Amino acid sequence: MPEFLKTGSSPKTNGGAQTLDVPAIVKGVIDDIRARGDEAVRSYSEKFDKWSPASFRLSKSQIDEIISTVPEQIVADIKTAQRNVRAFAEAQRGTITDLEIEISPGVHLGHRNIPIDCVGAYIPGGRYPLLASAHMTILTAKVAGVPKVVACTPPINGQIPSSTVAAMHHAGADEIWILGGVQAIAAMALGTETMPKANFIAGPGNAFVAEAKRQLFGDIGIDLPAGPTEVLIVADHKADPTTVAVDLLSQAEHGPDSPAVLITTSREVGEASIREVDRLLKILPTAPIASVSWDRFGEVVLVETLDEAYKLADDYTFEHVQVLTENPREALEKMSNYGALFLGEKTCVSYGDKVIGTNHVLPTKKAGRFTGGLWVGKFLKTVTYQEVTSESQSGELGRLCGRAARAENFEGHARSGDLRAHLYLGDDVRCSLRDSRGPCQRCRKRNIECVWKRSSTQLDTSSEEFQGSPLTRVVEDLQMLHAAVNKILASNRQLPLDPLRSISTDIGLPPLESQDLQQHQDEPDNGEPTTRDEDTSIRDSVEPLNQVPIKSLYEVTQLGSLRPRQLSPPRSANDTTGSTRLLSDIVSQGKLDWNDALRLTMRFLNKTDYYLYGILHGFDSIESIRHASPLLFTAICTVSALHEPHGEALFKICSLELRTLISSFVFAPKATVHDFQGLCIASFWLSDISWSVSGLAIRRAIEFQLEHSFEIVVGDKQLQRRSGTKIQFTSDEDALSCLRVWYLFFVCDHHMSILYGRPSSFGVQAAVNNWERYFKAMPQSITDTRISSQIELVLILEKVTQLLGPDIHARTPLIFKAQLELFGQQLDQWVSSWTIRYEQHQRIGEYPRKSLTIHYLFARLFLTSHVFRGLSSDPKKDPIPHEFYDMAQDAVRSARSIIDLVTGDETMKAAFVGMPHYYHTFVAYSCSFLLKLHTEYHRHLGLGRQDILSAISRVIELCQRTPCASYHLVRWMGAGLQKLSKNYEAALAKGAMRRQEPALASEDRMDQLQTFDGEIGSEFRTLEDSEARWDMPRDAEGLFSEICQDVIPSTSPIGNNLYPADGSMAQADAGQFDQYWGFVSPTFGSEYLGFGLL
Repeated sequence: MPEFLKTGSSPKTNGGAQTLDVPAIVKGVIDDIRARGDEAVRSYSEKFDKWSPASFRLSKSQIDEIISTVPEQIVADIKTAQRNVRAFAEAQRGTITDLEIEISPGVHLGHRNIPIDCVGAYIPGGRYPLLASAHMTILTAKVAGVPKVVACTPPINGQIPSSTVAAMHHAGADEIWILGGVQAIAAMALGTETMPKANFIAGPGNAFVAEAKRQLFGDIGIDLPAGPTEVLIVADHKADPTTVAVDLLSQAEHGPDSPAVLITTSREVGEASIREVDRLLKILPTAPIASVSWDRFGEVVLVETLDEAYKLADDYTFEHVQVLTENPREALEKMSNYGALFLGEKTCVSYGDKVIGTNHVLPTKKAGRFTGGLWVGKFLKTVTYQEVTSESQSGELGRLCGRAARAENFEGHARSGDLRAHLYLGDDVRCSLRDSRGPCQRCRKRNIECVWKRSSTQLDTSSEEFQGSPLTRVVEDLQMLHAAVNKILASNRQLPLDPLRSISTDIGLPPLESQDLQQHQDEPDNGEPTTRDEDTSIRDSVEPLNQVPIKSLYEVTQLGSLRPRQLSPPRSANDTTGSTRLLSDIVSQGKLDWNDALRLTMRFLNKTDYYLYGILHGFDSIESIRHASPLLFTAICTVSALHEPHGEALFKICSLELRTLISSFVFAPKATVHDFQGLCIASFWLSDISWSVSGLAIRRAIEFQLEHSFEIVVGDKQLQRRSGTKIQFTSDEDALSCLRVWYLFFVCDHHMSILYGRPSSFGVQAAVNNWERYFKAMPQSITDTRISSQIELVLILEKVTQLLGPDIHARTPLIFKAQLELFGQQLDQWVSSWTIRYEQHQRIGEYPRKSLTIHYLFARLFLTSHVFRGLSSDPKKDPIPHEFYDMAQDAVRSARSIIDLVTGDETMKAAFVGMPHYYHTFVAYSCSFLLKLHTEYHRHLGLGRQDILSAISRVIELCQRTPCASYHLVRWMGAGLQKLSKNYEAALAKGAMRRQEPALASEDRMDQLQTFDGEIGSEFRTLEDSEARWDMPRDAEGLFSEICQDVIPSTSPIGNNLYPADGSMAQADAGQFDQYWGFVSPTFGSEYLGFGLL
């Protein structure tokens, strides 16, 4: 059993805690360079490296001038090191040979090793300019035969690294660029106006460079997914502790996250090595870095035998493994998982890093289990070829191919083999005849003899035996089913199935031609009741007496429309093997460009999805989503277009398609969980349709029994049997996805219920009431943790609404004070208990915790603001009860805290555009609440009036500066709040002028003061009912209607259809928008922007 003489203070995983969202930052840079090319490259070089020369590429004269400044000894050392690297690389290249064999007479197989045509090499700079990386990448690629190597290295403190340039030049770089970081990797991978596109990139770098290579993999090939440097030493009792300590620290100085591990069979050597490391750290110049690495990731492990040491070292699978034992070469036989071995005291890892000749680009993070380091073979493509020169062999292969392909149902493959068997062996060809005449269409096109000869296994359909057999009716039934499926596909605007091969080819009957695809597309739905269900197993089943009434009706009528709906099995998130011929969506129909769709989809998957807890984490590509559900795909594109600057045109296209798909979903007989995920996304992000869509989604989710997924997730088999549900899931993961969607519909419904002041669509649900069982079943999932916290919060707020009711005119009784305080305590307990369960998210950082806080603040605002209901503005005639005074002050603090958090916290400001729309409603309500409070009730609480304007101005500025399409809710919020603030400020100024007039009699003075309050309040008070203090739809609508042209100046007036001002939309296309396009103008009523919530 290993004994740890020293352990690191951090976990064994050496990734380190990221304080920045590296993937998101890198993706933003790559996307920008993909879009703007050289302009973006120069922008990021200026930003990150303060480097913007006339040309990033060095000319030959510049290279010669730079090299002339390098000391001769350094140049000589570079050439010596490169001579060693070249010698080893050339020897490796000699082991790689082309191959050709003849597996049988006339059948030749071979492979060739072809160099990649253009390689990009990255040579790091920064704290340690690794000029040795030039030897390892550029020189190795040139030995492999790569015709063009483009090499990049960053400037160091605004200066060109002359020694690195010398190493790059002597290694054989065809182009040298002084360009670093993500911008260099992206430029080489994507190509720009001046940078040639590489097909492969090699070289180490920091976390940002490594992430850029990871994200671009697929567009280009990469050498390895690099990580921090690792060193492990295996030592026996004869190892020198000083040597051990020096060699450990030689790698620990690479960075604060570089692990250094000693595995030894000698306690004395282990303890002495620890003491030596501590001594050396007091004098080593790089100790500030090496000491952190040694403290966090340094380990010393004592084992009994060297065999145990080698096995443990294999488990670590480190980049560098140094063997300091009596017989170090036995490690070659004993070990298999490592990047490179360094055998004996006379060898060290630093030799491999710099000069000895083996490559220092090696696998880290346990990648040594499945790959080796960089070598000449990485720059070669081993490609195969085949040639058949014998007719008889081609014929025999054709027969074998036909049988093998048909076993896999690949008829096209089979016929390719059949043709060779026919040409070279005289075999009959399997032809497709629609009738008894020939030649068939296939043979006619190839100008060959058409031979259709039935084998002994084929049926003679003209025989009396066949015509009178039950098989005739089977064939007819198949034809009828085939035609019915084609009709369904046509009604959904999808292409028909292929003809029935079993009928048209093997049996010889003509296929049923009575239903044409276009005919089905044009046929209207006649609205007739669905047909009776002929499934006798269902018809003959006996239901219990206590069944629901609709089941009895189904037993009597057998109408298929009365059968319980069942979810269709969801396609795997990464399953794109289905036929693309049947794929019909906004891209395949030509409405949305592929590149736009890709950008919009990946934006959602990489960032936006995690604002809604990451419910689509199983998807990683646009194709997987397109095959899963066109509705989900279109919803994603619609939301992303709304979040994209200048995305108005894309949003129009996607939104109209989404509305069409949602309309079709109303009567869809089948659905998958992915369809419901699409509705969930629309409900949370698209404020103009969220109420309608969420209501539809909930009703259909109930119809499709989504709630029964709870039983599968919590593992209650008895409950499953008792529920009697027939819902089937292909995996537990599918059931979990289903349950998450069900819970999110519950959360969304109650959010809408609060925001719109309307009743919830949900009744009593066992899955909701027992949410803690769900949470306990998923203890390690941040997604399920966040959903569970929302369910508990919603249940608390539901009790508030049940207690106080929806009547905005009714005063809150004093008797409710204790209950309101209890709700407040529950909210405090809620936020404290869930905060400790939330962790930093790798994609969205601290956002989950910050969103938890804003939910808490809004819940407190929602709770405590009820004390103002029915309260008049006169503190003398109608004072606020002193029992509610603290709650009223709490409401003010909560509203201000919401504004301060959103406008002052960098995480929340960055997330503002991508948040679900109810967050924006929180903010809008907080602003309108404070404005209303400071106009109507400031004398109740002794509130000052000026500071509210500065707080709201910060919200306005945030809304105006948030990059998004002009249809985004924040654009309307900014304009509307600006109008309200101006009116409020103007009324304040007007009142101040009145106060400067000569003093009036005391009673007149009171009248003047009340008049002043009334003038301010008139901008916000509902005209028809002055007591409806919190219901302001008409005033808000009037205010917002005036400024709609300021929000989107290129559009026609509010209430009409919106088209681009330049008239670029064709009249034919404009017609389809007439029906829908009112939705871009928000309906500023009591349901919107938080006005009139209470």
